[in-house]
Amino acid sequence: MGDLDAGMGRPLREVVGEQIRRIREQANVRQDDVSRHARRYGLAWSRAKIGALEGGGKALSLEELVLLPLVLSDALGDARESPVQLTELIPSDSLISLTPDVSIAGRGLLGVLGGSDGPIPIRFRHLPTMHAVQSATDTRLIIDLKPSEAEAKVARRLGVPAMLVAETALRLWGCSLTEERDRTVEARGDAGSDPVRLRALRARTTRRLADRLAEQIRLDSADARPTDLDGPGVEAGAAADRHDPDVHSSSDE
Repeated sequence: MGDLDAGMGRPLREVVGEQIRRIREQANVRQDDVSRHARRYGLAWSRAKIGALEGGGKALSLEELVLLPLVLSDALGDARESPVQLTELIPSDSLISLTPDVSIAGRGLLGVLGGSDGPIPIRFRHLPTMHAVQSATDTRLIIDLKPSEAEAKVARRLGVPAMLVAETALRLWGCSLTEERDRTVEARGDAGSDPVRLRALRARTTRRLADRLAEQIRLDSADARPTDLDGPGVEAGAAADRHDPDVHSSSDE
């Protein structure tokens, strides 16, 4: 998971600058080209300033961050098939320091910029990680969210971080996959006391909820780079989940 495992992360300007350089070099575009197109958008960026930006030495205003994908898309032109997206400049698995004591995952920052209701993971230096979940009436803080074993199994087969699965479950249902399964089974009222029937019902419910999580993760990652969350890893993982009894056994879901 890269930066997520390293302390309090890096400043936004370093994360974005690194991605700008990667995108530009992959397209074999010069810094002069980026500078020229930036000036068309009213940004007084010289070649030296582009170099400073790529090296993490230039702070970015919100206005500049909004314009960056447009500048890069124009500068790259026919060197790539699709426009540059903001999600390419802020990798979902990066950890970005907001202050010396507070940091946020890249996917969380993208959620804030996109107006997401959450959960938004916020890491504190001296406190457990908190996830902010907003509703129409209030903001709820979930302290030290941890993926359940069932969520970890789903994550392995989707090829995504387990925390992403836990966050998606929290956003969909306000609880973990395991808690939603138990709540759903209990609400049916027809499970009875037969352990075999109960086990089968729990397995079917887990399978349905796991498929729902996979679908939501695919939808959420539709605008991300293919190397992030989308692609064959998610599709193949979802298919494997439907046929892997280990994922659906009720002993540890």
